[in-house]
Amino acid sequence: MMVSRTVGLALVGLLAGTAAAELTLPPVFGNHMVVQRDQPIALWGAADPGAEVQLQMGDGKAEARADAKGNWIAHLPALPSGGPYRIEISSGGDEVHFSDVLVGDVWICSGQSNMYFRVEQSARGEEFLAKPVDDQLRLLQVNKVWSRTPSDRVDTIGWRYSDRDHARKFTAVGYYFGRILQEETGVPIGLIHSSWGGTPLEAWTPLPTLEARPDVYADRLASLKLYDMGPDEAKEVVDAAQAEHVAFIEQAWKRDVGLDDGWEKPTYNDSAWHELELPGYFDGVLGSMNGIVWFRKTIDLAKSWNGQTATLNLGRIDDYDHTYVNGVEVGVTDVDAGVGMKIERHYQIPAGVLHEGENVVAIALMDVRSAGGVTPDGLPFDLVAGDETVPLGGLWRFAVGFDADSYGGFPLPGDYAVPVGRVFRRPAVLYNAMIHPLTRLGVRGVIWYQGESNAGRGDEYAQMFPDMINAWRDAWAGARGGDRDMPFYFVQLPNYRQSRSQPSESTWAEIREAQRLTEATADHTGMAITIDLGDPSNIHPTNKLPVAQRLARMALHDVYGEEVGLRTGPHPVSARVVGDAIEITFDNADGLGAKGGHVSGFELASDSGGFYRAEGEVEGHKVVVRCTEVKKPTRVRYAWADNPVCNLQNSADLPATPFQLTVLDGAQTRTTGD
Repeated sequence: MMVSRTVGLALVGLLAGTAAAELTLPPVFGNHMVVQRDQPIALWGAADPGAEVQLQMGDGKAEARADAKGNWIAHLPALPSGGPYRIEISSGGDEVHFSDVLVGDVWICSGQSNMYFRVEQSARGEEFLAKPVDDQLRLLQVNKVWSRTPSDRVDTIGWRYSDRDHARKFTAVGYYFGRILQEETGVPIGLIHSSWGGTPLEAWTPLPTLEARPDVYADRLASLKLYDMGPDEAKEVVDAAQAEHVAFIEQAWKRDVGLDDGWEKPTYNDSAWHELELPGYFDGVLGSMNGIVWFRKTIDLAKSWNGQTATLNLGRIDDYDHTYVNGVEVGVTDVDAGVGMKIERHYQIPAGVLHEGENVVAIALMDVRSAGGVTPDGLPFDLVAGDETVPLGGLWRFAVGFDADSYGGFPLPGDYAVPVGRVFRRPAVLYNAMIHPLTRLGVRGVIWYQGESNAGRGDEYAQMFPDMINAWRDAWAGARGGDRDMPFYFVQLPNYRQSRSQPSESTWAEIREAQRLTEATADHTGMAITIDLGDPSNIHPTNKLPVAQRLARMALHDVYGEEVGLRTGPHPVSARVVGDAIEITFDNADGLGAKGGHVSGFELASDSGGFYRAEGEVEGHKVVVRCTEVKKPTRVRYAWADNPVCNLQNSADLPATPFQLTVLDGAQTRTTGD
């Protein structure tokens, strides 16, 4: 029987799950795909055990024989960029062919939520989605799956054009990066997006890499038994943790001072409260506080609203709320409703509550972990009655009604408190399911945006990140003809949360330093410095285009040999003590200067003392740093805070990387940190 399959990737996926009686290929192959230029083109699949398989693409041909389990792999000859091509694969009476195949550069886009952040969510997404379709840019979305053991099959619906319908839900950073490369080079670009929000580095790292250094990764290896509990034990511990979490929430509502003081009432005087913009998060103002924050807004309604029933649309609130209009409770979303941050609020306001003139909306918003506020994702945030709509976005007054830290903090929800509840964070499971199945494909390189989920473990990250990069390079070396120098470009964490007036420690600064050290020690890497591109109130800044531009700038320089001027922002390369000052020399430092005139962001310390704010003076490619409180400085750091006030940049307006250095002998520093 002759079987011809030209589209039908879903059919191919179904066949692959059956006994190997017909010729099948995994859904990573299909119409419209991009295969890597200048590297042997690997294809693999299943057929009858022992069957011969013939392949042809243009003038190139290859043969393979299925093994005893029916698995086969073949390599078509390398090709320069071009296409479209047709690939024909046959075995006995079966045939599969793929059309509209381009030869170009394939890039892996991976990481956590800021890589997963979609084009349609980004600040300039609609503008780019309205542009003509780039036929030379193709997209492959890897579905979110995990596996305790390495998988040979990737879960995906297959390759797609970068048209509006498919690009809008694709990674914004990846899409912008690919579009820039294609437009600048003319080379067809294939993007494979494989990321998962809220995931730590160890989930993307092969288990043998962690096991090879048991002293360094002891905690990660010890966590395996917690992730691998049996179902009965897991349910017991998760339920116990959730019960503790719920009990604390119940007490938090009771301890909230807002209701006792009448904060929901329209007559309450909130003129002394501060203001904050909603939708948005309050972390930029209140830091990492968890608890209950009240928000109030006065709106003026026309006479037509008298006696109206209405709908109050509040988008998604992170995490729970009690909401009032003119002192009347109109809606509640509490812990029993599920994961609060995923629930859209559409509260019905009964007739008689609204009236002509001033009306007050009050939200008692409870945040139990991480960022808190109204998620700024474009969902309706307004008051609606019939054909009339009153927007609610803008400034709201706010005050804290309950600070959980004063009572020891919220116990984590059950599936967060016990790792088994979030198996996708288990060491190696995302590498196994979402990266390993791709490693037989030829690729040009990787872009990576991750680190938030490892905050608080900076020292470990400094070890694990280069280990992970090397592990990925080893895994892809075969597909790249033995080349272990696969380019790997990544995003340094941006500024986030509130700025502080005095030197302080920062878990985000520690991750940034680990990322800097990785670039300083690992060849063929590049770090996009984004300390000026964050959003203090949003862990997911929407301004993704400049992030992609900085990644693409390095790739264009390194991989494509394009003239881009300065490759990246200033990096420290050496430092020495000069009297009572430390002099730091930078590379990528043509036109080194301070945006706004006066250098800010530096701190100095002696061997034993704490850090103090310091003055910096630019001298060519150097900055001389001193402060009156530190007469014998031995340590210097720059932009060391969650959201630092810093302004050092080069002539390309690219910011300097945050860093910390220790002068070892009073003359020279180790540029790779303490």
